[in-house]
Amino acid sequence: MQITPTKIMKFRITLSVLTLITVNIFLMFQLMAGSQVYSRTVMADNPIAYWGFDDGTAKDLSGNDNHGQCEGTVLFGVESAHVNLAAAIDFNGSDAFIRVPELGKFKQSSIEAWIKIEELNWRDLKDANYLTSIYSTNSFGAGNHHLNVQLNLSVEQAISGGGPNNVVSQKGSLNIGNWFHLVSTYDSLNGGVGAIYLNGKKVQSGNHAASPVAVFNVAQIGAWGGRRKFNGKMDEVAIYETALTESQVRAHYEAAKAPSIRGHEADGGAYIVEGFKGIEGKVTAASGEELLGILSFGNTKSNSFVSVTNSKENVTNFDFDDFISVNITKVQKLPDTETRAKIETKTVALNRRVWLIGGSLLIGKITNIDSKMITLRNDFSSMLIPRAAIAAIDFVGGTLESGMLDARPEGVLFFDGDFIDGQLEEMIGSAELTIKQAALGKTKVPLNKVRAVKFKEVKEMEVDGFEVRTRSGSLIYAQSIKSKGLKLIIRDNSRYFLNVYAGEVLDLTRGTN
Repeated sequence: MQITPTKIMKFRITLSVLTLITVNIFLMFQLMAGSQVYSRTVMADNPIAYWGFDDGTAKDLSGNDNHGQCEGTVLFGVESAHVNLAAAIDFNGSDAFIRVPELGKFKQSSIEAWIKIEELNWRDLKDANYLTSIYSTNSFGAGNHHLNVQLNLSVEQAISGGGPNNVVSQKGSLNIGNWFHLVSTYDSLNGGVGAIYLNGKKVQSGNHAASPVAVFNVAQIGAWGGRRKFNGKMDEVAIYETALTESQVRAHYEAAKAPSIRGHEADGGAYIVEGFKGIEGKVTAASGEELLGILSFGNTKSNSFVSVTNSKENVTNFDFDDFISVNITKVQKLPDTETRAKIETKTVALNRRVWLIGGSLLIGKITNIDSKMITLRNDFSSMLIPRAAIAAIDFVGGTLESGMLDARPEGVLFFDGDFIDGQLEEMIGSAELTIKQAALGKTKVPLNKVRAVKFKEVKEMEVDGFEVRTRSGSLIYAQSIKSKGLKLIIRDNSRYFLNVYAGEVLDLTRGTN
């Protein structure tokens, strides 16, 4: 049975099997809906090639079989600009790029991509006219349509033999470390007009007076002829045989920001305040009453409860049946911590999905793996996860939902579909995993080749306690909650304890019996 990050509901016996199957299928597709919203918008405009990178490959999603071939160390499973874009790729600026096949000749054309520049080094680009490439044909013959970034952080549209050859946005149009949506359109039927769009808005236009027909020969994403290598993240690259209109470009940009799906990264969260004492939040009672105050959580043998202390020092206690939800609104900053995680390497800076055997889903940056614990880092704190509680680690997302780990033993699933039996022993730095195999002993595998690691099967368990949702997108099925200082000691439904900083928590809701 496929696994969904939504709660496992306890259905009454009178519900039919057909209803149960329908609900599970609906919830599975709801999880995947974010990236589908964007993909549907792109596909509606008939791209001739479209590389989404979500499945760990450079497969063409347009249906035209213009599949790409990765060269060097292309890192998949990277966090993209928005949740609805799912996973992106990371180019290292030295040997990584993607080869794509010849697409043809077109009187109109558009190149589209989401990019995040991590470094522009003038020494590296000195022999490449101080340009880095988003999409370029291997040569620059008549009509070749290229999309580049200049050293001064301007965007360049280049049409060979265009007379002039390029249209360039203002310097500083981009910056280092932020995501941008780029579109370059060209129309040889309308005076050779070219336009550059940035985050849904036209920022530059001009005419290539010679108006050559656009030619898309064999090309590279993230490089030009092995030079001009891009250093940063990229996603959702698409080529069209039309000049997208401003309204189409805007629709693509807005589709990426469609409402997030529960179980993925969530916007908002508590204010983290230095000097503030305790945990503040709002409790919504079963009666509809709402109380705001300082919160504390505890548990007895028969019940779990939350206490609210208001501004007049009056205390109201709620047992499990008395409240519907708790929203965390303000939390004291943890001593000696930054308000944002400082991540030193690209590989560590990727969000991973850790599934527990009871169905809870934890999302964050894995910074350490040893024989007993896995350390998961989020914006404001770290969490230790007992290995005995873990069912699987999904390095890109969607692997468990797709059923690719069903009925497999403990082991490692690679992006190319290969699977090796073995036990995950440790993470070496941020680049390798050590796997212990019965026949071969210890084997080191590159982390950027790994799609998922399986430990155990996920068990279907009833949810009769709390659902805890965090700002990173984690969803924990909790049997009990107890506060200890600024931490919440959560016993999840697989009966293991998690120590979660209250500032990471968005809300708690009562489960359904």
